[in-house]
Amino acid sequence: QEEREEEEGGEEGEVDPAERAAAVAAEEAAARAQREAGGLVLKRLRGEPGLCAALAWSPGEARRLSFHQFCTFGAPDAAAAASDGVLYYELVVGEGLENPQVGFATDGFES
Repeated sequence: QEEREEEEGGEEGEVDPAERAAAVAAEEAAARAQREAGGLVLKRLRGEPGLCAALAWSPGEARRLSFHQFCTFGAPDAAAAASDGVLYYELVVGEGLENPQVGFATDGFES
């Protein structure tokens, strides 16, 4: 069993280092694209890159998150944006989510 796990990239829930690096690079590219388009940048704050969730977004479209494991997404620059007005979000909770947690965090949230 151990030999098989090593051949397949480790234990269940682990990401191959190359796949992890590719997932991190994709997240960074998505953050740059959101920043360049204006508005807030939604990004993973906690959780394993490439495993916990997928962000789908195109300029002018709503951001869509598909969660696969428990993780945290946020918009770290939201506090600065909210100081000029009102900050809100809309959320549609899909099927199959166990114990979703939704809310706002303070500047002291550690990612």
